[in-house]
Amino acid sequence: TKISYEKNPIYISSIIEAQNQNVGYLMFNRFIGDYNDELISVFSNFKSNNINDLILDLRYNPGGSVNTSILLSSLITGQFTGEIISTEQWNDEIQAYYLNNDPEFLINRFIGNSNSLNLNRVFIITTQSSASASELVINCLDPYIDVIHIGTNTYGKYQASVTLYDSENFNLEGANPNHTYALQPLVLKTLNSEGNTDYFNGLNPDIILEENTTNLGVLGDENEPLLALALQQITLDRKVIDLINPIELIDDSNKFELLQKEMYIYLKNDFLIKNKIINEL
Repeated sequence: TKISYEKNPIYISSIIEAQNQNVGYLMFNRFIGDYNDELISVFSNFKSNNINDLILDLRYNPGGSVNTSILLSSLITGQFTGEIISTEQWNDEIQAYYLNNDPEFLINRFIGNSNSLNLNRVFIITTQSSASASELVINCLDPYIDVIHIGTNTYGKYQASVTLYDSENFNLEGANPNHTYALQPLVLKTLNSEGNTDYFNGLNPDIILEENTTNLGVLGDENEPLLALALQQITLDRKVIDLINPIELIDDSNKFELLQKEMYIYLKNDFLIKNKIINEL
């Protein structure tokens, strides 16, 4: 029997005690809506343990659902419910239609959740493998709280796509079973509340440290170089980190997965906009 298997994107979730401070650590490897409840549960645990700071590890996260990135950003904060987290810029025709008829359609807002941490800062670890929805979190939190970005430049992907199937309303439900392909066009670009977008070369870290394949350490261990550097910023313990020249990354296994570094949105039953997209392809 053929079954579908999906990796849990919550790779590591732990609480680290660092100089009498509780530090939450989350290694999150993909933005997948099916795991939103598990993500909320992680933050419920963080909140019940009164964490002082959060280290969000997105080093291997190629992106995914915009809705999940909004949820994650809202769980980190909580004090900005209802405020603009990002806006969408479509092509001229679609943009003009929604500006005139439903401008709220183009706006994404922070959402309320009882498990939000109300943090005023967050430490985010990235590499060049951090893309799209990962970058959206960094870019969209930046106007609101102190985002301490550690690692290397992100990938540089600020566009979002939508999946269009061969069905009457272009949804998966009712799709022609004889057609095993779908369309995945890029349809918009995202902007944060200050209008920042077009980061072609990725988002620059505040503190640079390249991942070193000769000294990777154990993910989630306090001595793993990137996590150790983040903890040092929290405890102000300036230990010397071994900065051996890193070996250049040749490839990334995420490129072989479905959607690779895509950031995607769900249009549900908005037939009008889907029809406009189809007519312009």
